Amino acid sequence: YISGYAYCNLNPIMRIDPTGMADGDADTKPKPTSFTYTCDYTKRDSNIPFVNTYRYNAGTYTNVLPTGTISDFSDGDEGGGYNVTMRVPSASPWGGVSYTTLTGTGSDLNNLTWTRQGSAGDAFVQGLNNGINAGLSFSVGEAIGTAITAKMSVDKLINSAGKLERLKGGVRQGTINGNIDDIFNSVTKGGKQIAPNRFKLSDGTFVTKYPSSTTGVPTIGINQGSQLYKIRVVK
Repeated sequence: YISGYAYCNLNPIMRIDPTGMADGDADTKPKPTSFTYTCDYTKRDSNIPFVNTYRYNAGTYTNVLPTGTISDFSDGDEGGGYNVTMRVPSASPWGGVSYTTLTGTGSDLNNLTWTRQGSAGDAFVQGLNNGINAGLSFSVGEAIGTAITAKMSVDKLINSAGKLERLKGGVRQGTINGNIDDIFNSVTKGGKQIAPNRFKLSDGTFVTKYPSSTTGVPTIGINQGSQLYKIRVVK
C-alpha cells in the first residue's frame, strides 16, 4: 500500500502530478517513427554550355530517382506518426553534389507537412506541401513507404530466427523454416539486383541467397550496416 500523501506514487521521474489531484505518465504523447531518407540520383549530361547551364539551370545535371536510403531509423509508437528528414541531391556541372534538407512530419507519408532547413527554397517546400513533389517525377510518400517496407521485412526475418548464435568475426546465425525462394523474393521486393541472387535494398542493406559452403543448407546472408547475419532456411 502506498500512502495518498506519497508524491507521484514515489516515482517522480516517470510520473507527474501538475494539479495535485492525481498522478499520471510523464509523457503520454506517442513517439513518432523517425529516420533520414536520402534520395538516390544519377547525373545527366548536357550539351548546354558549361557556364550557362550552371548560371541559369542549376540542378539540371541531376536526375533524382524514386529510390533512396534510410538511415538513423527509430521505430516509434502506434499512432505516433512520422518525423522524416529528407535529403534531395543536386549536382553541379563540375561534379560536386550538394543536398537540400527538408523535414516532414505527420501521420500519413503521402501527406506530410514539410519545412525547410538551411537554404532550401520556399517554392520547393510549397510544392511538396501542395502535392506537386517540387518537380520530382515520383511520389515522395510512395518512395519512402517502399524503403520502410524493405527495412521492416529484413528486421522481421532476423527476428523470426529467434536467438542467434554468435560466430567467429561477429557474424550472427539463426535458422527459420520455410521456402527460401519465397522468403528471399519477399525480403528483396523493391530492391535493386546488383548480381545473381544479390540485392541492395533501399535502406542500404545487402541481401544474398546462397547454399552454405559447409552444409549445403540454403542460406540468406544479410549485410546490415556493420552487422552480418546468416539465416539458414530449412523446410
